[in-house]
Amino acid sequence: MDTNDLLDADATTIAAAIANRDVSATEMVLATLDRVEARNPALNAVVSHRAEAALDEAAAAVPGSGPLTGVPFVIKDLYAEVTGMPATSGSRLFADRVATVDTEIVARYRRLPASSWWA
Repeated sequence: MDTNDLLDADATTIAAAIANRDVSATEMVLATLDRVEARNPALNAVVSHRAEAALDEAAAAVPGSGPLTGVPFVIKDLYAEVTGMPATSGSRLFADRVATVDTEIVARYRRLPASSWWA
């Protein structure tokens, strides 16, 4: 299964492919970024990202070190905020708001072993 096929798979299938070294976490992040770039103009679902940090985290991920190691995912800024990222809560009212701290759910994601995530 190549990265494009995996983009349509569930998280556990992607995690298994990374753990089995069929694909790397970095390849999955790159494929995810490509998919977002291709589809987001029509969807306008992703308003900001931390691609470089996600690639760094993916490069550091140790396959099999956690249940979802290397599986990229998106954090919606509705009550889940990432330090330094826009925190608009989907509203133009908060267009200039930037999170100053991680919310608890984001802090928990960060504590997962070698997780690769991006927002």
